[in-house]
Order: sequence, then C-alpha cells, then structure tokens
Amino acid sequence: LNKNTINFVDTDKINLMKKSAILINTSRGPIVNEPDLINAIKSKRIRSAGLDVFSNEPLNLDNPLISLPNTVLMPHLSSATLDTRSKMSELAANNLLLVLQGKPPITIVNPEVANSTS
Repeated sequence: LNKNTINFVDTDKINLMKKSAILINTSRGPIVNEPDLINAIKSKRIRSAGLDVFSNEPLNLDNPLISLPNTVLMPHLSSATLDTRSKMSELAANNLLLVLQGKPPITIVNPEVANSTS
C-alpha cells in the first residue's frame, strides 16, 4: 500500500469490469475505494465482492458492506490454512536462524538497512 495505490480500484476501474465481475481483495483494504464498491454492488454495476481486508480494520458493524447479500467478508484470514500457517512459521524460524548465524534472512525486505548496520 502506498500513495499510488490508495483508492486505486475506484468507480473508473469498476466501470471497466463486466457486470458479472466479482471483485476480490486480499491485499490491502484501502486499495479499493469502499464507497465506490458499495455503490457498484448496489447498482448491480458488478455482481459481487469477496473481501478479506477493509479500509478500516476491524470492520465497523455499521459498514454497509455487511448488509449486502452478494458480498463475502472474511476477517483478514485468507492465509489461515493449516499448511500456510505452518510454512509461515517455518520460514520465520529459518530467517531467525540465518540472522543468528550472521547471514541475511531469506525474505529480507530492506537489505539496505541490514547492510548499513554491519
């Protein structure tokens, strides 16, 4: 999520979709402009939405998405399968072991910072 992706999926992008489209967002909530999405679903501009992330988390109970019958809402759990969580734990442990050995972690995000502390 960055300044270029906030509200990236808005009315203009939604209008490019087929009416049978199902918008799925499992990345970052603010990428989708929720009021635009709600309007698109209510007006049947798109078929439905499946969301695992929201602009505000936890999702407010008065959020209109909750009352839309053609939405599937998950509480940020799309990666919560047993296999995925096990692999995430294993990766974290392997990264920790590498760092303790003075080596870079497998999934380093900002190597410039790691290299500057040497």
